[in-house]
Formats: sequence, C-alpha cells, structure tokens
Amino acid sequence: MHVVGTVGWTHGHNKYAAFSDELTYICQYDLGAEFNLTRELGPSWTLKPFLGFGAGGRTYDDNAVNVGTTTCTAGYSALGSELQKGVAFWFEARNYFTCFESPITAKKKTRNDVGLAFGVAYHVW
Repeated sequence: MHVVGTVGWTHGHNKYAAFSDELTYICQYDLGAEFNLTRELGPSWTLKPFLGFGAGGRTYDDNAVNVGTTTCTAGYSALGSELQKGVAFWFEARNYFTCFESPITAKKKTRNDVGLAFGVAYHVW
C-alpha cells in the first residue's frame, strides 16, 4: 500500500459573459491510498498494478471583479501500474467526482473528470 498526495494548479477561461475578466484559476488537491500487487516479469523487470482511492477538494478562483472563490469536495478512483527495473515507468488513470458551484447562481452540480498521467519514479527503499 502507498499513501499518495496530489496537488495541481491550472488557469482556464470561464464562459460567463457578464464577468469583467474571463480568467479562472483552478487548484485541485487530494490525499489517497494505492493498493498494489507485485508480479515478476523475468529476472529484472517487475510489474506493479494498483488500484487507488482518495478525497480532497477543488477550488475555483475567478479573476473577475466582485466574484468570490468557491471550493468543493472531490473524490477519485484510480487504476494504473508501474513497470520497474531500477527506475519505474508509471501510468495512471483517475476518475474524479467533484462538485461545481456556479459563481452567478450559487447552484451546485456534480462533475466527472477523467485524467491520465505518466511518469518516472525512483524508489529509495
């Protein structure tokens, strides 16, 4: 089992014509756990598929005048694997469930986003 934390930040453009500025900053943060198996693939390669779950939040900060920042809870499930031979090549697909609060009407609705990630890992232990 691994404990994982993720923080992401991006800027985007909102679709509200009434706003004085269309720039929106989005920050996503969460904490979760990954449960993995280990399969030897020959004498030096190891495959480590995993399944993960986590929870956190997503904050929307609209740059427009007189528009506040909104924060909603978020949860995710993940599926991925590492292919390791000293250095590990890693990939993951995450399915996020979040809410979105309209900055105009304050009405909340549930959103679903899918993210794909690839990386390289070096294990110290």
